[in-house]
Amino acid sequence: MSERYQKTFISARHFLESWDKEIYEVTHLDYFIFLLVNHIGNQLEKRFFIRDRKHSPLYLSFESLGSLCFHIGDSFEFFLEDDDDFFQRADVAPNQQIHRQENEEELMRRRVNRLRVLLQRENLIDQRMRYSLSQNVVLDTIIQFYYEEIGIEFDENDMEILELTEFVVEDILGFIHSEGQSLLQHPEESAIDYFEQLLKSDDDYEEQADWNLPDAEFFGHEVDWTPFNPYFEDISQITQKFVEDRSCNPAESAGCIACDIELFEKYLTEYVGISNIYDISKEHLLEFLSVWLVQAFAQEKEPHYSSIYQSMARFVTWLANNYQIDHKRSFLRYYDNVKTEIPRVLRSLNRYLDEYDLFQVLLLREDCDSNQVSGFFEIDKLHSRFSKRLDLINLQLFGKVDNVILNSSIFPQLKKGDILQATLIERNDIWEILEIHYIYPKAAKPFVH
Repeated sequence: MSERYQKTFISARHFLESWDKEIYEVTHLDYFIFLLVNHIGNQLEKRFFIRDRKHSPLYLSFESLGSLCFHIGDSFEFFLEDDDDFFQRADVAPNQQIHRQENEEELMRRRVNRLRVLLQRENLIDQRMRYSLSQNVVLDTIIQFYYEEIGIEFDENDMEILELTEFVVEDILGFIHSEGQSLLQHPEESAIDYFEQLLKSDDDYEEQADWNLPDAEFFGHEVDWTPFNPYFEDISQITQKFVEDRSCNPAESAGCIACDIELFEKYLTEYVGISNIYDISKEHLLEFLSVWLVQAFAQEKEPHYSSIYQSMARFVTWLANNYQIDHKRSFLRYYDNVKTEIPRVLRSLNRYLDEYDLFQVLLLREDCDSNQVSGFFEIDKLHSRFSKRLDLINLQLFGKVDNVILNSSIFPQLKKGDILQATLIERNDIWEILEIHYIYPKAAKPFVH
């Protein structure tokens, strides 16, 4: 089935990393949702976002379109587990009581029963299914996505939003009926073979790639180097020379590049404490991109750092061409990861800080009778967005804290692997997140514990 897609909006590797499952745990249902996510993305690009909608506020870039489709797939899985009102009426065994148990066996049993309903073609079931999908999966997800990810607030009666919702609902139903018969009849069976084949294709593609960024000038030029002996070059002088070189190109904004590279210079000289350009390592690049940018741009808006990735790419290439300091391939791997992850975690952090009740936190922080712990916590599992609970791993004590409450609207934007620099408080035998200081992407893990 995947051969029919002209584009892959979410790769198999990205899907698994975001789906909160190891490869040995994936099922036919997971594989179907993976296919569905990419199918919706292709249909929206080809058939919905046509020329007449190019200038619509709904129009999405390739990456944003993939993100929206992933959120729809995620909501679809929750729909199979939590929409009891619809399925208890429509289930083939309507008198069977559905108990809310959080173990995987019970969840899969509920999914199997409900998928059997989805695969039926009776008109009454189709109408009820269409309404439930529209209201509880697609419409809510689309409105929330545009508000939290794009920064546009739509009313649920907005005509364009309703048209987009109807298009996606019809697409989901059509895909279920046309492609679901082979996978959804036995959704609990392992799909490891499917995903291993996809991952191998991803790896083969990466090995054959040119290792160029989309802007070919970044890494397109290779230099035939001769052996040399590194010596001392002052970082401040080198960065200034780079800015002057770039300012000779009228097509580029030297002022913007100067600000971006000044941040990197500040990180190296003040945070790391090095002054020799030859001491720069690939670890410095990753720490700067994954940790220091978060700290530098907390409570700042995205336009202030949107150009820094391209500026850094140009600087890394310039260093390779002029000083034989070759971190191009390492930077490319980091670039592909952090160019989307840093904006996401910063949006989440800034949204959290906007909601932050400092007075309430100060009152609780001074409560000497409560257990509190501060540190770096990796998100090990995200439970249902309705419960707003997650499992955390203390990266300093290597202990695990389960079912921690995060009472914040940013919960749906977090991912497994995200790292919270936070303070937890225990109240009534339940751990809660008292305050979040920073949110880092998974790539920052080597530098925060």
